[in-house]
Amino acid sequence: HGDLHIAQFLARGERLTVIDFEGNPTLPLSQRRLQSSPLRDLATLRRSFDHVATAAARRVGCEPGLTLNWSDSVLAEVSAGYGAAGRVADRAAGRVAAVDPVRLHAFEVAAELRELRYARAVLPEWAYVAHAGLDRLAKVY
Repeated sequence: HGDLHIAQFLARGERLTVIDFEGNPTLPLSQRRLQSSPLRDLATLRRSFDHVATAAARRVGCEPGLTLNWSDSVLAEVSAGYGAAGRVADRAAGRVAAVDPVRLHAFEVAAELRELRYARAVLPEWAYVAHAGLDRLAKVY
């Protein structure tokens, strides 16, 4: 998919339904159809939850750059829940692979840079979210 985020899910009780299968809309259709690492989806989904935490923190008046207390645990739960025992099916490689945290981090940085480019072009008031995400990602290493 390459652009999985929480706005593409509908929840009804305990059931989640994915409603968007177009992938990354900034890429041509021919590139969107290519198989890629599932870590790209995990990265965009983690970034999406981080964006929610950043926006919520701003709404409740937290100091800029901070997120709410639940955000780190949500990111950990998303990663743990994405694949059984921290593993993901990598169909592009034809195997089940353990989540590589360095590779995941690289996909997250790429996703956040794409988010910043989107914000600057389409929704400038959203750029603070991408800047905060890049700041947090930079502190990982």
